[in-house]
Amino acid sequence: MRTSVIAEEALGFISSSSLQGISIALTSLLSLLIGFILGAIYWKVRNISFNCLHSYTMLLGYREAGRTE
Repeated sequence: MRTSVIAEEALGFISSSSLQGISIALTSLLSLLIGFILGAIYWKVRNISFNCLHSYTMLLGYREAGRTE
């Protein structure tokens, strides 16, 4: 009997609307943070590969023009 009373109190505590709001807000912020981190990593990797490709094509252009710069 005592166990069911504790379970009901726990469920009542969890189902309070303020805790639900906090839970939703924290989940949203965590998702936003994860998305920002993944976006920053993607942007960094893409920039590095683009810069390498750009440098390589510039080097090929200089070689075709007979420059050694």
